[in-house]
Amino acid sequence: MIFLIGLTVGAFIGGVGTYLWINRPTGNLYTAWKGYRLGDMFLHEVERQSWLHGSRFHRKYFPQSIATEYLSRTEAEGNFQILNDIIQSRRSPDQQTCVVHLRIGDILEKSKQTDQEVIEQGVHCKDGILYVQPISFYREKLDSLKSLGIKRIVLVGGSHVRDRSYAKSNQYIRAVARIFEKEGFVVNLRLAGNPDDDLVFLSSASWFIESGGGFTRVAKELVSINGGSVI
Repeated sequence: MIFLIGLTVGAFIGGVGTYLWINRPTGNLYTAWKGYRLGDMFLHEVERQSWLHGSRFHRKYFPQSIATEYLSRTEAEGNFQILNDIIQSRRSPDQQTCVVHLRIGDILEKSKQTDQEVIEQGVHCKDGILYVQPISFYREKLDSLKSLGIKRIVLVGGSHVRDRSYAKSNQYIRAVARIFEKEGFVVNLRLAGNPDDDLVFLSSASWFIESGGGFTRVAKELVSINGGSVI
């Protein structure tokens, strides 16, 4: 099962979703999470039964949300221990979590390679530097992850350049997620968030897998400074 952590603007479409970065005008406070009611799903059984915005609605339209994860864990109303466990698991990574940074967005979307070529070869920038890792890179990490007792994988990535659909990036995210899911890891997504918040999250990882580019090099160094390990 894949759970989403962090703030993501966009729509989740089947499996690992399609996320659209949206530049809202100043003053627009709309969250884009229309109908989402975490408080009601947490506190009130009667609200969960609602045909309009109840449990079924949240599971369908917000499958990666805290509300849906809570509903999947318990039928109890107001269990703060379970809610807090969910929240804590979505904050700083624990010893059983490996954070994986993905270099997605502009470099990948502008590539002339097919999805299969991206998966097999990765994507190099014009200067020859490997930015997007091939899928084999992650397969090679599986034995190490298992030996370390890792249970959860958090995929972190976003785009600082606007695109119509991020088709290649989403295809790549799906492929990477499936590698880990097939081996029994719980996969969380932290996509399209604030890059400063992402760097704070990455730098606090106990276990880290890098991608390519300057941002991931900075994160890698911070992980080491903070006592984490790069796999």
